[in-house]
Amino acid sequence: MKIFLIIIAILVVAFLAVATPAAFRFAKPSLPPRYVVKTEQEARRLAGQNAVIVLGTGSMQPYIPASGNPGDVVAIATVERAPYDYLKKGDLVVYSWDRMFIIHQIMARQGKSWISSGLNNAHYDGPRVNRDTYHSRVVRIYIIAETSNEVAVSSR
Repeated sequence: MKIFLIIIAILVVAFLAVATPAAFRFAKPSLPPRYVVKTEQEARRLAGQNAVIVLGTGSMQPYIPASGNPGDVVAIATVERAPYDYLKKGDLVVYSWDRMFIIHQIMARQGKSWISSGLNNAHYDGPRVNRDTYHSRVVRIYIIAETSNEVAVSSR
């Protein structure tokens, strides 16, 4: 029995050593549906009028792929102007910071603000999402296959 418990403990430690914090965060609250399309024009058409372009910086990998040039448009997000008071942990939100729009997942409440992070980031952004910086909540993402390494099929 003692040997069995030692083997289990070793397996747990090995798993924790291999798994990254980003992998744990990605598995938490479900993200909006994600679809892979062939072109940016198709993504814009499907996203509709309430759309935000997404650049390939890599902060949201693997959910949103990075590109060779972080300034490339790799996805189009459909957003909704959900009231700030309706936000909850796990929501993917658009907020402004340093004159840019950023799409990250909100992780925790801090006072009247939210702490957010990119899924691939090793750190949190801090309490950047508040009533003044919040723009919208993401409801769908259309990944553009021509600017990413994705295969053009529907996925989640």
